[in-house]
Formats: sequence, C-alpha cells, structure tokens
Amino acid sequence: MTIPTPVQLEDLSNADFRIIETKLDVYFDGPGEDPTSFNQDVVASITLLEEAAADSENPLGSVSSNEISVELDNTDRVFAYNNTSSPYHGKIKPRVMVKPYIIMDTFEVPLGTFWTDDWKVPTQSVMASFDAYDLLYFIGDEIVEDLKVGLNTNIKELFEKVFESMGLSAPSFNIDSSLESIEVEIGWVKRDKLRNVLQDLCIAGRCSTYVDREGVIQVVPIDISAGTADIEWTEEEIEFMDIPTEYLNTYSEVIVKKYTPMLSPIQQLVSMDPVTFSSGDTYLVNINLQGPVAYITSLSLIGTTNCVVELVDFDAWTATVKVTNSGAAEEGALRIYGRIVQSDVDEISEVDTSAVEYRPFQLDNYLIQDKGVAEQYANDLLELLSNPTRFIKINARGNPALTLNHILEVNNATDKVTGIDVLVRRQTIRYNGPMDCEIEGIILPEGE
Repeated sequence: MTIPTPVQLEDLSNADFRIIETKLDVYFDGPGEDPTSFNQDVVASITLLEEAAADSENPLGSVSSNEISVELDNTDRVFAYNNTSSPYHGKIKPRVMVKPYIIMDTFEVPLGTFWTDDWKVPTQSVMASFDAYDLLYFIGDEIVEDLKVGLNTNIKELFEKVFESMGLSAPSFNIDSSLESIEVEIGWVKRDKLRNVLQDLCIAGRCSTYVDREGVIQVVPIDISAGTADIEWTEEEIEFMDIPTEYLNTYSEVIVKKYTPMLSPIQQLVSMDPVTFSSGDTYLVNINLQGPVAYITSLSLIGTTNCVVELVDFDAWTATVKVTNSGAAEEGALRIYGRIVQSDVDEISEVDTSAVEYRPFQLDNYLIQDKGVAEQYANDLLELLSNPTRFIKINARGNPALTLNHILEVNNATDKVTGIDVLVRRQTIRYNGPMDCEIEGIILPEGE
C-alpha cells in the first residue's frame, strides 16, 4: 500500500461511501527491528488527539504534542502480563514504539509515531489498552543548555541551534525558511525545559512546532491571511457545530513588549572563594554565570602564586575553566569578568474602543526586537482576541487530511454559516469501525 497525496486523501475522506480499516505497527523488539502488525480484527479503536499549547491564550504561537489511545482485543489473553506462552510475553512495557494507520481504499494514512505509556490489561476485561505520546512529549522536559548568545541572528537559526543542542539533526526536523526573515539583533534562549524554550521561539516567530504524521518535527508559520484555507467543509461533512458568544472572554487591548537589547559594560560575572587548587590541572565545570553572557573578557586568580587560569568554554549561562598549578596545593579566589545582555523595553499597544469592558492582554517575549514586528503582532492579535465569537466547535466525519494549525473554510448552509475560516487548535480523530472527528478552533478575521 502507498501513502495518498493530499488531494487523494481529501477525496477519499469526502467520499459518500467509505470503507475504513486500520493497522497498528508495534515495535516490540525496538525501532530498528521489524514490527508486529495488527489489523482491525485486533485493533478495536484508535483515538488521536492533536492539541496546541493549552496554557497559552496566544493563538499565534504554539508547541503541540500529539497522543493516541488504543484499545486491542484481548479475548485470547495474548497481551496478559502473566501469559508466558504469548509471543509478546515480557514485551508489554512502556516506551514501545507504535505507528497507527488508517486504511482507505488502497492507501495507508499514517497517523504518527508514538511511544507507549504503561499498558492496561485488566484481568476481568477482554480488552487491553495503552496511551502513547510523540517525540516532543518525551523530550519536552529535557533541559536546553550549552547555547551561546548569537549576534545578528534570526528565529530560524535559533530553532536550529536548539534542536542541534538536543542531539537532533535534519531531516528529523524541518524549519520553514520564512522564519529566517524574522531578525533578532541579540538572540539567546533561557536555560529551561525544551518545551518552554520552543514556546518562547514559537511566540516570537508567530509559528507552530509539532511532530507531523511522518515523525518529523515541523516548525511552520501560522498564516491568518484570508484566502489561504487548506480544506473546505460543508454540511455534507459537518454533523454538528457551535459558535458560542463569549464577550467576557474577549480582550480590549493588546500590549506587546518590544525589546531593544544591548551589551553591558564589562562587569564581574563570578566570584568564587576560597577554592583549593591541587597540583596539576583542576577543571571547574558549569560555573553559573549571571547571564545571558555575550562575552567573557578576562579571568583572574587572587591569593595564588603557582596557578594559571584558562577559559575552556562558555555559553550564555555557564562557563568551564582550567586552573594549572605548577606547585603544591593552594587556595585562591576566582573572578570572571565579561559583558551581559541588557534590554530597554517599550510597549506597543492596540485598543478596541468598542469593547464591553477593559481587559488587556500582554505579550512579553524578549525575542521580539523589531518595532514593525511588534506593531503587526499587536494589530493581528487584537483582531483575533477582541472577537466574542472567535471560538468554534465542529463534529464531523473523520478527515485525516486535516491537521493542527490548518485553516479550515466552513460553508454550512444548514446552520446558515458560510465563508468563515477557522484556525484549527485542537482535533480528535476517533476510529472504532466508522471514523469521526471533533475540532476546536479560532475564527479568523475576514479579509479586506
């Protein structure tokens, strides 16, 4: 079987009569080995959840992690932990790689690559089940470190440096080339969890980071311009929709902070004393700096006679130095001097004078360093956040051609809703024989 083109997939999804099957590849013996494949005779249900960052009110920047829930027929107890005659005995463990597929006609539609959590195999049930999560979910808690401050850089380059610092390389990630145009005069990332660092970059770049159905990390701009819908749904596909009116959840003003970074005068970054330096070489590793540090200009030792200090390496937040002692052990103090990044902050504001009540939304991101970018950001955000009917929920026939951050054009004559574009923020696809889906999104402003 082959993977359909986007046009073929949309045609198959919208067909009046659909035969839908499923397949689940489970890599019990590891990602490099042949998988065990289960078809719809064993796979009772698959639920795929794709969701943008739930803790952010900003629709123009998000990091998402996808997950699936799977139910398997366990009538013969083949997935039971204590079934020593099962070919999967000892293999029903967390962190098993799985790849689910929807089969339509002669095409296989991949739903992504995931790794399992603990399996649930109740003794009094004929079903076994597990939840599984994508790559960003599992590496999202890892700490980003060892990155230097970059001068005259851009959002694309910062994304590349972050991914490479996590041991990733192309083609395991793909960053849209347009993000190169968002310039950053002085760029750095916080020493924080990967998911938080990516969220900062996504907000600054007005983009989305997610793992696609092929397992590649994608970084793409969120396009809210009119006339760029990816898919159209009519009353033929839509089973139910709701556009709630929520004036109390609107914002009357958007305030975007615009940063002007600069380098400080030379100042003391580290004071360590007393430190004992044994004879020979002593390495002081990962010394915390009062960063972000752009340059280290000098190092000095106080109170020693036989020691020489040398800078080995440094990044925005830490340094490693080597002290060579040509004599007997002695104590001394270490001083490190350099220049850190400082910023002046201005506020760019857009106000909706027709708002029911005053409710400000503030966007504070240290990588927004261009006035034009900040002004456009404030204008576009206010258009979205001041609309009391900006949210929409739709239940429809399952359509795996639609993915997170796609723009969906809705023309539903039944509910007299036509010509609206929806930015998809959350999608659930359910297969349990038939296939349906539920999406939540934001209604985009109309074009001029």
